[in-house]
Amino acid sequence: MASKSEVFNTIIQDTFTGFEGEIHPAAFELYKNNFQKAVTTVFAGKYPELENHLKLNVSKFAAYKAFHLTKQLKSIDKSDKEAFRTKAAKSIKQHNYWAKVEENAIIGRARTARQFTKFKEDKDVLPNIKWLRTRAKAPRDIHLAIVGTILPVDDPFWNSNQPKNLWNCACDWVSTDEPVNRPTSVDTSIKAAKGLEGNPAETGEVFTKEHPYFAKAKDNKAVEKFFKKEVNEFFKPLLKEIRESIDQFKGETINSKNIATGKVTILRKSINEIDYHNLDYKVKLYLMNFKDKIKDWKYIGYSKVQEGKHKEATFFYYYETYIGGVKRFVNCEFHTNMKSEVPYTIMDKIDLNKIKEGKP
Repeated sequence: MASKSEVFNTIIQDTFTGFEGEIHPAAFELYKNNFQKAVTTVFAGKYPELENHLKLNVSKFAAYKAFHLTKQLKSIDKSDKEAFRTKAAKSIKQHNYWAKVEENAIIGRARTARQFTKFKEDKDVLPNIKWLRTRAKAPRDIHLAIVGTILPVDDPFWNSNQPKNLWNCACDWVSTDEPVNRPTSVDTSIKAAKGLEGNPAETGEVFTKEHPYFAKAKDNKAVEKFFKKEVNEFFKPLLKEIRESIDQFKGETINSKNIATGKVTILRKSINEIDYHNLDYKVKLYLMNFKDKIKDWKYIGYSKVQEGKHKEATFFYYYETYIGGVKRFVNCEFHTNMKSEVPYTIMDKIDLNKIKEGKP
């Protein structure tokens, strides 16, 4: 295995001799592996769904980071080889310095996500969360102001305020049965650092789209295409395992009171259809525990199947749900042969004017 310095020497040489891609794969692999390792170190197999969410998020972050590095290296004048190598090495050194800061943020935010998930599990016994004083030598006044705050686990305050939502934050929190203590200062949420917004346990994100790597590239098509391949490789074995766990002919039926017809049958085809129709990795991760998520769907209405399409179906039933903190819409077709609703796709948007209230 090549050392880090050998990897970057190769990247410098490739760039000097005319590397044409927009993301050097060696830079991506190095950053991705280090960032994913930081997540794995925290979770160690606990809460695998959340761990996978965060690992994919930091992988996407690594793709954008490698994109920015590659772009910067390609912009350096190549008329003098030694001058090019000096400037390229300086750029790489800066990116690697930031990578260390980013790894610390990943470890901190992953720890926050794991802690909050445990807090929710234990809330019947320890219903509140207490903000602890930072260990830092030079504490931030905005975090000192909320030391001793005690609020319920489900309080909206924790959606925007957690330890590690600022770079190099050394604050901590703990679950407790101490009574609620809501200081006046809690009325105003602390503004998180750009890219560190939101509760990572709820959003499944270490880094958000507000981070400069994402914001400056604005969903760059080349990066998104590159990352799509990474996502497909990540999910191939996982989705295969899910499909093969479902009976090939009968599917897997879940009875639930919140379902319009009383039951949903998941087919192998359902996994394929949802995977095909939605490229968002958060939706693909949702499939890992699909049957357990059905109880959280909220029925909103139905529509008649257009004549000539979906011959096995008579109606579509629609549900609201939240995936990664974002509202999504589940579309189930009523399968005439199976006499059951069958999941067809998960959508980001839906035309509510075409949906009728009630049941057919």
